[in-house]
Formats: sequence, structure tokens, C-alpha cells
Amino acid sequence: MIYIAHRGNITGKTKHENAPGYVSDAISLGFYSEIDVWMRRGKPYLGHDAPTYKTSDSFWSKNWVHLWCHAKDLEALAWLESQGFHHFWHNEDVVTITSRGCWWYYPSKEVRERGINVLPEENRLSAAKVRGCEGICSDVVAMYKDLLEKPIGDGHA
Repeated sequence: MIYIAHRGNITGKTKHENAPGYVSDAISLGFYSEIDVWMRRGKPYLGHDAPTYKTSDSFWSKNWVHLWCHAKDLEALAWLESQGFHHFWHNEDVVTITSRGCWWYYPSKEVRERGINVLPEENRLSAAKVRGCEGICSDVVAMYKDLLEKPIGDGHA
């Protein structure tokens, strides 16, 4: 199971979503992180609705293997591709394919075994319901990890 902290969130949404330090903290706790990437004046920024946080070269070099990058504009898409980061672009498609061939489902779509199911908490899905998928991207990913790593039949899933 792949556990991805949505915008760096591991125990719920916060105002720190996409902040480089916040994302790095989630990674240091053993999670992957989905981030929203924008380009402005040739430099990468993070932020969901706008390019809010300027990033440093050290952020990218330290965390690159743990990032799932959502390109928010075409310049970001081209930059992520040129740098070899794991990335994708989607709007409201049911599923998109990431640069490494992984299926990434739009939030609130049905749970599938193949691919990453995004924000299963929006559908109030239990751990048992998502147990068989490749991975999840969640604002409460720590809760899902705890529940999913318990043995089946112990009354928690």
C-alpha cells in the first residue's frame, strides 16, 4: 500500500497545505506527498489555488523521490517533465495516468484495486473498503495507515 499525504496533510486539513516545510515534515514521517506545482518567472511554487510558496533547490533535491506532483499550469507540467519528477495533470477526469504509469483517480470516484484512490474520506470509506487498492492519497493518511496495517479480523477495519 502506498500512503500519500494530500498536500502534506496527515491528520487533517490545515492552513499549511503545500508549504515546503510542512510537506517535508510529512515525508520525514514516512509518507509520500502530493503537491500542487505552479511556475512563475521560471521558478517552481507550491499552492492549491495559486502559486503561494516559493521553493528552493534543496526542497526538490531532498524530497524528489517522495513527491507526487500535480502540475497546475502548462509551464509546471513541462518543468516537472524536464526534471524527471513523478507528475500528472488532471482536472475532473475520472482517472489520469501519472508520468510513471500509475492510475490516479479523481476524488470521490469509486474505489478501484488498480491505482491511487484520492480522498477516500470524502466518501466515508472504511479501511476495509480501500484495503485492496494500490494506494491512497488522503488528508488523514495517518489514520488510514494505522487502520490498514492492522491484521484483518481484529475488529478495527
